[in-house]
Amino acid sequence: MKKTFKNLFLITLLLCVFSAAQAQRVSRQTYVYAIKGADTLRLDKYATVASKTDTVSRPAVLFAFGGGFTGGNRNDKRYVPFFMHLVRSGFTVITVDYRTGLKGIEPAKLSTLEGFATSLASAVQMAVEDYATATAFVVKQSKAWKVNPRKIVACGSSAGAITVLQTEYLLRNGSGLTAMLPQNFNYAGVVSFAGAVFTQGGLQWKEQPCPIMLFHGDADRRVPFEKIEAGGFGMYGSSAIAAQLKAAQLPYWFVKVEGAGHEIAINSMKENREDIDKFLKDFVIDGKKDNVESVIEAHGHHGKKLNLTIEDYIKENLKP
Repeated sequence: MKKTFKNLFLITLLLCVFSAAQAQRVSRQTYVYAIKGADTLRLDKYATVASKTDTVSRPAVLFAFGGGFTGGNRNDKRYVPFFMHLVRSGFTVITVDYRTGLKGIEPAKLSTLEGFATSLASAVQMAVEDYATATAFVVKQSKAWKVNPRKIVACGSSAGAITVLQTEYLLRNGSGLTAMLPQNFNYAGVVSFAGAVFTQGGLQWKEQPCPIMLFHGDADRRVPFEKIEAGGFGMYGSSAIAAQLKAAQLPYWFVKVEGAGHEIAINSMKENREDIDKFLKDFVIDGKKDNVESVIEAHGHHGKKLNLTIEDYIKENLKP
């Protein structure tokens, strides 16, 4: 009798484990969301394999890859563990292609302030247009994909972080580059890994942005931690963005990593998941409106805090 009971218990346990494993299975599906000239733009949807009776609409994270606007991969192996973590935390993750506008440009054209600023502005605008187009595609598919269109989080690394911050900035400022998005749409949050906003005439939000989470190392040589202003252009990094949001008493979470360089664009996806989870729960899901700032000391002190000039930035980003 005891043996029979033990066997039944083991069978029941195995069935529960199997059911849990099935519920946590993650599928990846690829879609073409736009064709622009010679470029076919795709996105991948990572989601748990749901039963046919599952009608829950899940929040989504729309991710843009890094690569200096010269290259990159939406499914870079360094990102995938972060995607899996988010999916198992209840999110659908969608990773998107965008055109990399600095790819193939002659280095001589990028070696001057005017040439670099013009080329960078064009590349950022192109990326924003593609990212907004991908967002509109996801909203259109939201019912079929069981995605809550009011809970879409913009997220990106490095050039992708610039792209998502720029998209939110231009959306709140009424730019035509985001005109394909549904009326009254806004992202539920932004998570930026070493990003910035590139603009002329200073950083000015016409409408209140969504809650923004910023990660940045104060020794970053690739994307300015503070800001760079020259020739009428400005690139405003996480510290400058956070200071403005703080002054306006708008919701944000700024994680400053002292002594860290551009590795924060990748490392934060692994090392700061608890903070990201809390931001997504408190600010995106629960609608908390708060200002949070935290300071972390980088392991090994990779560098010293920088006052980056435009010349430093151009030189660093022209590296092969």
